[in-house]
Amino acid sequence: MLGVFSGFLALGMAGAWASPTGDESWMDRPGARPLANRVLGSSLVILAGLCAFFYWLWWSRGVSGEYYVPDSAPHTIVFVIAIVTAMLFGRQIAAKR
Repeated sequence: MLGVFSGFLALGMAGAWASPTGDESWMDRPGARPLANRVLGSSLVILAGLCAFFYWLWWSRGVSGEYYVPDSAPHTIVFVIAIVTAMLFGRQIAAKR
């Protein structure tokens, strides 16, 4: 559940940071879809880099008994998938407005 909230929060905050200032929300503007695409693309690159770093640091060494993100590869991958899914859903919401 935390991954879903993190995905929505990351998309909303990054979109607000990257959009020009104005009175309305960035998702209500005409250019919301391209902006959401850029935020999603850059987030995918960052998440892939983090997964590669975690693989190098922890996952390739066979850490056993750790059930927390980022020590546990399955838990971290599920967390990343939840983040990306929420961001994709948020992108669809921004595209329809």
